[in-house]
Amino acid sequence: MSIEDIVVEFEIPYLLEVRDSFDRNPEWRFDVTFNSVEAEFRFKKVCIQEGVGGADYVRGNRNGLISRTAVQVCFNDIFYQAIPDRTNEETPDGEEMILHEIPGEYSRYVIGYTLDFLNQFLEAYRANLDDQWVKPLGISDVIDFKVTANLEDGGSDTVIYQPGVEPIKELRVTETKRDNIQEFISEDKAVNLFKKIDLDTEDNIARREYDVAVLNSARLFEVWIKTAYIAIRDRREDMKEEARRIAIETPFASFVEEKIRADIGLDIDSMPEYSEWKEKVWEVRKDVIHDGRRVEEEVANDAYRVTRMLLGRLLAEVGDELEDTNLHAEIDYP
Repeated sequence: MSIEDIVVEFEIPYLLEVRDSFDRNPEWRFDVTFNSVEAEFRFKKVCIQEGVGGADYVRGNRNGLISRTAVQVCFNDIFYQAIPDRTNEETPDGEEMILHEIPGEYSRYVIGYTLDFLNQFLEAYRANLDDQWVKPLGISDVIDFKVTANLEDGGSDTVIYQPGVEPIKELRVTETKRDNIQEFISEDKAVNLFKKIDLDTEDNIARREYDVAVLNSARLFEVWIKTAYIAIRDRREDMKEEARRIAIETPFASFVEEKIRADIGLDIDSMPEYSEWKEKVWEVRKDVIHDGRRVEEEVANDAYRVTRMLLGRLLAEVGDELEDTNLHAEIDYP
């Protein structure tokens, strides 16, 4: 039986101030286009508990504890036909949906596109209403996706899908980690900056903020290499302030490809990891900043991967000189 359309339903932790359009107000439904694919968005306000002054709905509630919005995303059969691995091997012509055990490609396309469409809408909504608390959402921000395939004969097939979550089999905060956390908060220590940027980049990818993930990948290497340069020059020649001045004033490419080699003997420019980093991070970063490039998931993942590879190579080269610094991710990090 042929598919007429696919509907994905879920709730988001923001109240969107639009009229309910699930079953009425069709003029308040939004047509969204992303990567040449189209979908229709419908919304409905959901009250969770009474808010300030007895109000059902409040602004600035970024976690959905008082009110949130239910969302319906409607894809037509053209979108369905483009999804790889959408059928059982026994039904190659699309006669049966595999909804009860959603394969990876199906979930990646349906849930992935749903979030891309949603974030496209949220970006426009946020800019038009100046609501800074409305942020892009990732799979783990939504949890429950109800996916329904409506058939031409009037029937349907539905599944509740919960990607991005896993059952807790054992608590990960060991006694050692507990003591590390306690030490940090009692002594007012700063968490390792490089680990923080690293985790931020992972979160950017999870939230599908792929352009920001590329910018953070570039930032991770830039901050790390300048800090390493200052630390090594200070250790060798007691030149912390001069090294800091050079790191700040020298154009980044010249600093990495010339000053690092001249001052500490590390020829980064000849490393294949650096060549790949320039191609997959630095050049993409320039496109994002200067041309407003929209970054794809694969590009963001590549940027993050090659940045970590480059840092690993550099730690293998000069790690001994950085042992007592915070330039190792595992040092001074709870």
